[in-house]
Amino acid sequence: MIEVKGLYFSYSKKPFLENINFSVGEGEIFGILVPYGAGKSTLQKILTALITNYMGEVRVNGVDSKQHVNSFYEHFLVWIMSFPPFMKNYSKTEFTIFRFPI
Repeated sequence: MIEVKGLYFSYSKKPFLENINFSVGEGEIFGILVPYGAGKSTLQKILTALITNYMGEVRVNGVDSKQHVNSFYEHFLVWIMSFPPFMKNYSKTEFTIFRFPI
């Protein structure tokens, strides 16, 4: 359902997201555990095609996210929560992806 391979994005010359790789199967719920400023919102914007000037492969239901029309995303829920005390042991370069089957 979601495939991300070699995702790279930068707001400037300094890399912001580098070599991000993960997949989420149909019926899975997934989360990303990273501290503030590590790219949660940026990744969300890439997955929903609000940001399209990234490098790498980002596919949702087998289609490049840059090619989706707005109505495609009416079937998805994106929710970002922050847990500051829980995140104190993570660095900004650590992405943790977790999944829950429905």
